[in-house]
Amino acid sequence: MLTWLQSTLSKSVLSRVIGSTHSYQVWDKIHEYFHLQTKARTRQLRTDLRTTSLDGKTIREFLSQIKTIADELASVGNPIPLEEHVDAILEGLSQDYASVISVIESKFTTPPVAEVEALLLAHESRLARFTKQSFSPSVNYTQGYPHPTSSDIGTRSHSAVGFVRNGGGHGPNGARGGSNKGRRGGGLGRGRGGRFANFQCQICLKYGHTANICFYRADSSYQPHESLVLHDPSTQHPVQPTLHQSTDKASNTWVNPNLPNSTPANALLTSSQNVTNSTWIPDSGASFHVTGESQNIHKLGHFDGPDQIFIGNGQGLPITGSGVSSFLSPFNSTVALKLNNLLHVPSLTKNLLSVSKFAQDNCVFFEFHSDHCLVKSQGTNEVLLQGVVGFDGLYCFPNLKLHPPFALLSSSAAPPSTSAELLFSSPSAFKTNDVNNAVMTPSLPSLWHSRLGHPHSHVLNLVLRQCNVSSSNKNVPEFCSSCCVGKSHRLPSSVSTTVYTMPLELIFTDLWGPSHIPSHFGYLYYVSFIDAYSRFTWIYPLKSKAETLATFQQFKAMVELQLNSKIKSVQSDWGGEFKPFTTFLNTLGITHRLICPHTHHQNGVVERKHRHIVDLGLTLLHHASLPLAFWDFAFLTAVYLINRLPTASLNFNTPFTVLFQKQPDYMFLRTFGCACFPFLRPYNAHKLNFRSQECVFLGYSSSHKGYKCLSSSGKIYISKDVIFNEHRFPYCDIFQQQPIPVSSLSQ
Repeated sequence: MLTWLQSTLSKSVLSRVIGSTHSYQVWDKIHEYFHLQTKARTRQLRTDLRTTSLDGKTIREFLSQIKTIADELASVGNPIPLEEHVDAILEGLSQDYASVISVIESKFTTPPVAEVEALLLAHESRLARFTKQSFSPSVNYTQGYPHPTSSDIGTRSHSAVGFVRNGGGHGPNGARGGSNKGRRGGGLGRGRGGRFANFQCQICLKYGHTANICFYRADSSYQPHESLVLHDPSTQHPVQPTLHQSTDKASNTWVNPNLPNSTPANALLTSSQNVTNSTWIPDSGASFHVTGESQNIHKLGHFDGPDQIFIGNGQGLPITGSGVSSFLSPFNSTVALKLNNLLHVPSLTKNLLSVSKFAQDNCVFFEFHSDHCLVKSQGTNEVLLQGVVGFDGLYCFPNLKLHPPFALLSSSAAPPSTSAELLFSSPSAFKTNDVNNAVMTPSLPSLWHSRLGHPHSHVLNLVLRQCNVSSSNKNVPEFCSSCCVGKSHRLPSSVSTTVYTMPLELIFTDLWGPSHIPSHFGYLYYVSFIDAYSRFTWIYPLKSKAETLATFQQFKAMVELQLNSKIKSVQSDWGGEFKPFTTFLNTLGITHRLICPHTHHQNGVVERKHRHIVDLGLTLLHHASLPLAFWDFAFLTAVYLINRLPTASLNFNTPFTVLFQKQPDYMFLRTFGCACFPFLRPYNAHKLNFRSQECVFLGYSSSHKGYKCLSSSGKIYISKDVIFNEHRFPYCDIFQQQPIPVSSLSQ
């Protein structure tokens, strides 16, 4: 048999069984060799499983790699459970998948790998779509580039972040008069990094910001360095400057040679005939009102925003300024309708009226019918304006006579209605010396609430009374979603009025730790259980969180037998150590009450008890000059004392008395950490050994009616025959500042 076995072995294995004289020795050596190989392979595979991460791979590739490792572990006889498989997947994901990880971890039971894969693949596709949208050149760049030279610099129009439509439009890349409402600086930021890290400014030709926030935007003498070249954002090829002449004045503009040279006005017109300047077209996709005639604008000034709007073919039209205007309702001469933020774009041949802006500023709504459209007051449903469908198929409001806002105010005999009130845009109207003389019209409280920075309703009413503006007498303000988003805070919690009439109706529980200093017995945590009826507290030191459920099962068996009652409810947070409790408690018919996430004050009884235990334990350690490694003895002693002290929650009765219906024995108590001399004669090996030695008192035994005494050898003696010197604390003298080895501490 020995010869036959040796003849069947390969050379590499045969060399490992040389010297065997019996066949069983060959089998033993072969088994030991391959067993060690398998263990080493298992360790390597588990290391690979823990260290595998997404790292630029797709979700399918990442999950396939995890599955391959799991299959190899199963092939060597060490399969991984479902929980470990899912944990390995979640640990390897990046921060971009934090939301999916939270959803998976919040499930009561571990989902199958197929479900996890489906969630991750769906999230990956969403991330890819959002990334593609966030780097779209049509949103962040215009199709024109400003010329940075000094010639004709006074009339140049810098291209910046373009106008973006709010709704639908005629073209895929632009708007008919919309704006992205971007601010200079602000949340978008400027500098080397952030969302503009790869963007090139068309003024200074540097990367890291856009033209609308460039430092040299208003510097007509600035010239970029000769080494800097403007690049097309779509192709990254250098762009050659050409001089583009407008119809009325020169405008130095960098033009992308790849764009078609189309006439801007023709891209907006839908017929060959021009509409008169008094006709306005309602545009549901525009964010601002736009006109090509400066006569339609009152107090034309600089527009603090992007320099261009975009039309359907993607070509930008320069904005020369903005202002305000208004007109009287043809159906009610006492109502003035406003056109705020009216933009002047000379290249346009039609006047565009933003539907959303007009409805918001005038508190009206639009009705579009097959042959006409109506503008009605939101408050009274009164028709204020009527439009028709023109020959070109567009809704329009013909023959609107625009006037400055204050001209309408002085000529109007009656104040405007609350549905379309006249709002002042001039700050001089709110000066103290002009308030009484100005004809102040009523204003919606919600609008003034927004203007004044969303103050409290009482503060808002005070300001409105100072400005002689009528306000609502209602104490309840209108609902403001912005206040909810920006001022969200914790709401007041009502005090519990539930009265418990018998022990174990409700048990509060929580885990404390980990301690940065392990105890001498290696404990890092402790779990506490508090009876809601008596407020009696039990704590159990733990070495790991995994021991929590087993400790609770031990506690449940003990307390139900001793008190002759059953636990009815358990309240805890939703920490990982308490998630297995739900399944266990459901099988026993015990209710598992959970607090809301990040709302620890809902479990305030046990949270305050933690603070009481830790505060008292640290006080005992400091008074006895003991190291922090004895925190487990100090905390157990603290709980022993707390259960025997009167508390306000029980009308200054003690938890011990309420639970056991008898008074505690205070004469048994001694000072923690003091010197003690236990009777040690039964432990002596010789008759001439001393009968006792000076020890350190470490608290009370839960299983004996005796005291715990720490000797200089590291042993803990439990004895009832102890003499105490409560004025001396000998730990530093006995151990001479040398810590006790963990291995030597025993009971």
